[in-house]
Amino acid sequence: MYCSKCSYPLTPEAFDQIKLTENKKFEILEQKYDNVTSTLQNILTALDNANPFDKREIAKQFIENGIYKHKN
Repeated sequence: MYCSKCSYPLTPEAFDQIKLTENKKFEILEQKYDNVTSTLQNILTALDNANPFDKREIAKQFIENGIYKHKN
């Protein structure tokens, strides 16, 4: 079904299998991206709703853990 030297699909079925596998990988990546985006949005909403003291403490933790680095 595949070339032994370059792994190029030699049959339509092999090509279809490669495309199916690629599509599944893209679907998984899209789901992960959507989950990260949703989580980030929830974090930003929580930060926006935090009181000033909590915001300072969160910023302090970000800086201490290297998540945020001040740009000069």
